Amino acid sequence: MIVSELVNRYVQLKHKLVSSRVGLREFRRSRDFVPVAQEIAANVARILSHCMRVGSDFDTMNVAGLVDEYAKDASDFND
Repeated sequence: MIVSELVNRYVQLKHKLVSSRVGLREFRRSRDFVPVAQEIAANVARILSHCMRVGSDFDTMNVAGLVDEYAKDASDFND
Protein backbone atom coordinates (compact mmCIF):
# COMPACT_ATOMS: atom_id res chain seq x y z
CA MET A 1 0.00 0.00 0.00
CA ILE A 2 2.82 2.39 0.81
CA VAL A 3 4.49 1.78 -2.55
CA SER A 4 1.17 2.31 -4.29
CA GLU A 5 0.70 5.66 -2.54
CA LEU A 6 4.26 6.67 -3.41
CA VAL A 7 3.60 5.86 -7.08
CA ASN A 8 0.30 7.75 -7.04
CA ARG A 9 1.83 10.88 -5.50
CA TYR A 10 4.83 10.72 -7.84
CA VAL A 11 2.46 10.64 -10.84
CA GLN A 12 0.53 13.62 -9.52
CA LEU A 13 3.67 15.68 -8.98
CA LYS A 14 5.12 14.80 -12.39
CA HIS A 15 1.79 15.63 -14.01
CA LYS A 16 1.95 19.15 -12.56
CA LEU A 17 5.55 19.58 -13.73
CA VAL A 18 5.31 17.98 -17.18
CA SER A 19 1.82 18.37 -18.55
CA SER A 20 -0.60 20.44 -16.52
CA ARG A 21 -2.51 21.39 -19.72
CA VAL A 22 -4.33 18.05 -19.73
CA GLY A 23 -6.06 16.11 -17.01
CA LEU A 24 -4.30 13.41 -15.03
CA ARG A 25 -6.02 10.54 -16.88
CA GLU A 26 -5.11 12.01 -20.26
CA PHE A 27 -1.54 12.49 -19.06
CA ARG A 28 -1.38 8.81 -18.00
CA ARG A 29 -2.46 7.81 -21.51
CA SER A 30 -0.08 10.16 -23.32
CA ARG A 31 3.38 9.64 -24.74
CA ASP A 32 4.65 12.11 -22.14
CA PHE A 33 3.87 9.56 -19.44
CA VAL A 34 6.09 6.77 -20.81
CA PRO A 35 9.39 8.22 -19.51
CA VAL A 36 7.66 9.15 -16.25
CA ALA A 37 6.47 5.56 -15.78
CA GLN A 38 9.99 4.31 -16.48
CA GLU A 39 11.44 6.78 -13.96
CA ILE A 40 8.90 5.75 -11.33
CA ALA A 41 9.55 2.05 -11.96
CA ALA A 42 13.31 2.55 -11.62
CA ASN A 43 12.89 4.41 -8.34
CA VAL A 44 10.44 1.84 -6.96
CA ALA A 45 12.81 -0.99 -7.90
CA ARG A 46 15.67 0.82 -6.17
CA ILE A 47 13.57 1.35 -3.01
CA LEU A 48 12.33 -2.24 -2.96
CA SER A 49 15.86 -3.58 -3.27
CA HIS A 50 16.43 -2.25 0.26
CA CYS A 51 13.21 -3.67 1.72
CA MET A 52 12.02 -6.99 3.08
CA ARG A 53 8.54 -7.91 1.91
CA VAL A 54 6.25 -9.40 4.54
CA GLY A 55 2.59 -10.25 5.01
CA SER A 56 -0.49 -10.28 2.79
CA ASP A 57 1.17 -12.62 0.26
CA PHE A 58 3.32 -9.66 -0.84
CA ASP A 59 6.40 -11.65 0.09
CA THR A 60 5.53 -14.27 -2.57
CA MET A 61 4.54 -11.89 -5.40
CA ASN A 62 6.72 -11.16 -8.41
CA VAL A 63 7.18 -7.48 -7.56
CA ALA A 64 9.94 -7.01 -10.15
CA GLY A 65 7.44 -8.14 -12.77
CA LEU A 66 4.87 -5.65 -11.50
CA VAL A 67 7.42 -2.84 -11.66
CA ASP A 68 8.42 -3.89 -15.20
CA GLU A 69 4.78 -3.88 -16.30
CA TYR A 70 4.34 -0.40 -14.83
CA ALA A 71 7.42 0.86 -16.70
CA LYS A 72 5.86 -0.35 -19.96
CA ASP A 73 2.64 1.48 -19.01
CA ALA A 74 0.89 -1.86 -19.21
CA SER A 75 -0.95 -1.46 -15.93
CA ASP A 76 -1.47 0.71 -12.92
CA PHE A 77 0.65 -0.27 -9.94
CA ASN A 78 -2.51 -1.17 -7.99
CA ASP A 79 -3.65 -3.51 -10.76
